[in-house]
Order: sequence, then C-alpha cells, then structure tokens
Amino acid sequence: MKKLYYHSCSCATPHMGVLINSIKNSLHRGDDVVFAYCDGIMTSCFKNPSANPACCQLCKFAYKNVIRKQLSGVALYPIRSVKGNNTLVDFEYKSISELKQITYRGVNIGLSVLSLYFTLTRNIDFPITSQHKKYFDYILKECRILTDKAFELIEELKPDCIAIYNGRYYENRMFYDIANMLGLKFESNEVVGGYNESVYPVIFNDCLPHDVHFFSRKAREVWRLNTLPEESKREMASAFFEKRRRGVAICDKAYVKEQNEGELPKIVANKKNIVIFNSSSDEIAAIGGEWDSKSLFNTQYAAISYILDHISSDFHVYLRIHPNLKGVDQTHHTDLYKLGEKYNNITIIAPEETISSYALLDIADKVVVFGSTMGVEACYWRKPVVLIGNAFYIDLDVCYPANNKEELISLLEENLKAKDIQGALFYSNFLLDREYRTEYLNDGIDLNPHNHKIFGEHYQTYSSLSVFGSEIIFKVIEVFYRIFLKFFIKDKNKLVR
Repeated sequence: MKKLYYHSCSCATPHMGVLINSIKNSLHRGDDVVFAYCDGIMTSCFKNPSANPACCQLCKFAYKNVIRKQLSGVALYPIRSVKGNNTLVDFEYKSISELKQITYRGVNIGLSVLSLYFTLTRNIDFPITSQHKKYFDYILKECRILTDKAFELIEELKPDCIAIYNGRYYENRMFYDIANMLGLKFESNEVVGGYNESVYPVIFNDCLPHDVHFFSRKAREVWRLNTLPEESKREMASAFFEKRRRGVAICDKAYVKEQNEGELPKIVANKKNIVIFNSSSDEIAAIGGEWDSKSLFNTQYAAISYILDHISSDFHVYLRIHPNLKGVDQTHHTDLYKLGEKYNNITIIAPEETISSYALLDIADKVVVFGSTMGVEACYWRKPVVLIGNAFYIDLDVCYPANNKEELISLLEENLKAKDIQGALFYSNFLLDREYRTEYLNDGIDLNPHNHKIFGEHYQTYSSLSVFGSEIIFKVIEVFYRIFLKFFIKDKNKLVR
C-alpha cells in the first residue's frame, strides 16, 4: 500500500510523536510511505493561530531535528509557500452560519476554521465584525492554497491511503475531505489516556474522531473481542462509573472534586424533578455533519427555554452547569443564568458550586443531556435519559433521543423506564480498553509528557522534540522563540477574540 502522511506542525505534541510511530508501523508492514509536511505553505495553524513568523521558524527548526533522528530513509515532501496569496478574492459571509457553509473544491474550509476558532476562544456566538472578517479571510485564503496543493500532491503521488492527525482543524481537514471525494482510504491518528495513565495511540479508519457511528460500532466490537468472562468484563466496565462518582480522574478530568458528597440545592416539594446536565457547547459547535443535523436548537439556552415554556407545572427543572464552564465569559454560558430571572420553575447550579452532581442525579426523575458523558452515567445509575442533539453513545441504546421539539416534551412528561445498562457498559469498556483499540510499536518513541522545572518554571517536554539528545535544550529554545522572539516579531494575522 502507498501511504501519504501529512502534518502541519512539528511542535505539536503528542501529534508529531504519534505520526512518527504510525509511519514506523507502516514501514514495518511494508507500506510505501511518503511524509509531506508544511514547510511554509501555511503561515498559521492551531499552534500558531496568529501567524507569527517566529513560531514558523521554530517549527522548521524542529522538523530538521525530527527528520534527521526519526524519519531517516522516509520519502519526504516539504510543501513550501506559494506566491500570490494576496491576489485571492475575499469570501462572502456575514454570519457564523454563513461562514460554516463555505467550501472550496468540496472541502469544508469554513467549518474547519471555525472549529479551531471556537476551541481557542470558546466564543461560539458573535457578530462577524470587520476585524473578524479580516482574520478569517486570511486563513480561508491559505486553506484554499493548501487545498489546491493537496490535490496536486495526491495526483502526483497517487497514494492508496492518506493519514493525518485528527483532522478537525483547518490546517489538515482538506486531506480528509479529498480522500472521501477520491475514494481513498483514510486514517485519523489520535490518542487516548493521559489521565492517571500513559498515552496510547489510536486510529480512526475512514472517518474523523467525532464519528458517532464509528464509536458505537467499535465499542460493540471491542466488547466482543475481549476474551474475559462476561462477568469480569461487566465488573471492569462498571468500575468506570464507580470511580467517576468518587471523583477519580479516569478517561477525563475529575469534575466533582470540589463538590460535597450528598449536597443538594433546596428541593421544590411536590414536584417531579428534571435534572439537566448541560455541556461545553463550544466543543461540538463546529464538527458539522450529523452533529449539526441532529441539533433541534441553535443554543442550549434556547433548548432549556423551550422546555421551561412547555413543560407541565408538575415538574421543576434543575440545571447543573458543567464545571468545565467555570470562568468562561461567553454568552453561550452567561446567558444560562438569565433563565433564573425569566422562569420560576428552574433552579440553576453554577459550575463552581459545591452541590453534588451525583446527588442531583439520585433525586432526578428524568435526566436531560446535550451529549455529555453524564448521559451514559445516568443510564448506568438507572435513570431515564433524554438526549437533545447528538452523542457518542446515541447508537448504544442508553437514552431516548428527541427527534423533534414536540417529541422532546412528550418524552419529558411520559413515564419512561431507564434503559438497560448494557449499552453503558459497552461505552465504558471501550473508553477503558487499551488492548483492542490501540496501536503499539515496540521501538516507538515515548508519547507521554515529561515534567521538568527549568529556571524555576514548570514545563512539559516530549521525546519527539529534542536537540543534541536533550528535550530540555529544545524546550529552552522553544521558550526563546515563542516568548522572546515573538515579543519583537509582529503577528501577520492577529487572533480576534
């Protein structure tokens, strides 16, 4: 098989290390491998969103070291800058929704640009000002140039498979879309772990990591492949939910550490309790595809308002705002507090409050989620779950997805039974599995961060980034480029928040 790898930034961690190991795996299998990488064709990426030349120079410096030490003998294809960037015509859009729809040669460049912007700023609801348009236009033009180059590269090399890291952001999204258009195999490399455990590489075949159907299909497959007795598998999968309830970081941060076990808000007497666990909407706002098509409301605020307007007076709603939104000063978060001013049938629990999420779960007659893991956790703890939008567990039969607004209210008012917990066990087993879903390489480089104290400051270093065999020396050089030189070198495209 002829395999084309593409990567945007050598300084991305653990991304670069994951691709190095994947390339070595491909070589061991006898694949014909070409490694293409940005050598100036893009002046910005998620590691350098403001297009600072100092960061680009650091990336080129690091590539020289990575290639010399890790990719000796691999066919290389550096993609350099293309003249004429400023001759391209601006794109026409006046809103976020219009920007989302911008495509070029079948590539979702508008969606991928917003995906990174939402991640960097956590701002998903804003008017497109002239400053925003200037920022986005700069990136859209570069995306168009790289898209053209990607088509040329694929036509020249004629690969059977294209491999990248992730693929949600604009610096490499085009390779996924082009692979789909041309009927080529595709690999999205990613990692799992990192919370009280090592980092492990995984591969998503012919899809991006946010593909819900891939998730559920693989979750069932991994359960089937596991040769342990059924009862042992159930015990291990159940441990995921038990540990999360105790505040143990497992497959994610521990979000309940600052909460008091058993603590509840004032409970309204003689009412049925609907508990809503919202989520960080900026994390899924620019995935597109089925994540958009499943959406019933533009915002979580609109969804909760609709519930409060239409639900029977027999119910009281408790909204637990996700702890991950603590300190986020964006309207998709701050607007939620206005619900308490407008409605008397809701109690709002702020992210920083010590009220227990699991105590709320225990008193819930129904649980409403927007795709967060609490949905599958609620299923495990034998609660009926109503899902608004999409989720990785939507195909695992752990919840009642609302297909339209009328059905949403019907589901909330009906006497629903909790779903069987088997789907929840499929889900947790898949998250925990490190045998059947991960990619191993005996002589691969370490993907885990290494903690150091340098000049009194704490830093993380990685095996993929070193100079003279020293990760610390590279980190000192990186700090020099990213802080000292960047202070004197002007950004080409200032990030507008």
